[in-house]
Amino acid sequence: MQRSRGIELDVAGEIAPGWNIVLSYAHTLAKVLQDNRLPVGDLLAGVPRHSGNLWTTYEFQPDSPLHGFGLGAGLRAETQREAALPKTFLLPGYVRLDASAWYRFDVGRQPFSIRPAAAALRISASGKTL
Repeated sequence: MQRSRGIELDVAGEIAPGWNIVLSYAHTLAKVLQDNRLPVGDLLAGVPRHSGNLWTTYEFQPDSPLHGFGLGAGLRAETQREAALPKTFLLPGYVRLDASAWYRFDVGRQPFSIRPAAAALRISASGKTL
C-alpha cells in the first residue's frame, strides 16, 4: 500500500490588462506504507517533496500596434526525488526556464493562435545545465 499526502496552493490573476500570472506550490509526501517486496517508509519514485511554478504572459492590447502578439515566461522547480523503488539513487532537483511567443489571428469569429515550441533551459540543483 502506498500513500500520498500534501498540500497544493494555486494563485492566478490578471495584474494589468493583458498581463496574467499563475503561481503554484505543492508539498507532497508519498511513501510506501505496506508492501511484500518494497521497504516500508521508502519514498515513491519520481515524486519531489517540494515543487512549484511561476508563469506569466502578456498579450498586447487592441490599442497597441503589436495587437495579437503575446509573450510568456516561467519557471518550474522541483527538489530531489527518488529515481526508482526500492531506493537506488536520487535524481537531482532542478529549475527550468520556459518561454513562449505567439500571434493570435481572428479568423471569422474564432481566434487562432500560432505558438512555436517553447524554449527550455534546465539547471540542476548542482548548478549544471541539463
